[in-house]
Amino acid sequence: MFKIDESEDIRALSFQPKIADRKTGEQKIDRVSNLPVWSVTALKMSDDPLEKPELITVSITSRTEPEVVPLATGFEGLEVGNYAIPGDGGGIQAAGLFFRASALVALEA
Repeated sequence: MFKIDESEDIRALSFQPKIADRKTGEQKIDRVSNLPVWSVTALKMSDDPLEKPELITVSITSRTEPEVVPLATGFEGLEVGNYAIPGDGGGIQAAGLFFRASALVALEA
C-alpha cells in the first residue's frame, strides 16, 4: 500500500454501498473492522492545466451512510494498492489499482 500525497486534490462526489453479492444486493462487510463498506466516487484534480481530471472510486468503512458534500469532502488516510485476479487457465484475468481511505473529512473553502 502506498499513501497518496496529501497535496493531491481529491474530492468526493457521491457514494453508494459496496455490494458483496449482486444476486441478493447484500452490502460488503470489512473483514477487519466488521463495518459496512461504501464506494465513494471522487474527482482527482491536478494543478497542471494540461492534465485531465480523473474519476476514481475510494472504499471507506462506516457504520452509517457517509455524509458527502460534493467537492467539499475529502479523504483522510488515503492509500492506493494494486490487485490481480487469476484467470481460469492461468495468467491474470484482470488487474488494476484500488483506493481506500480511513475516513471522510470536510475540506476548507
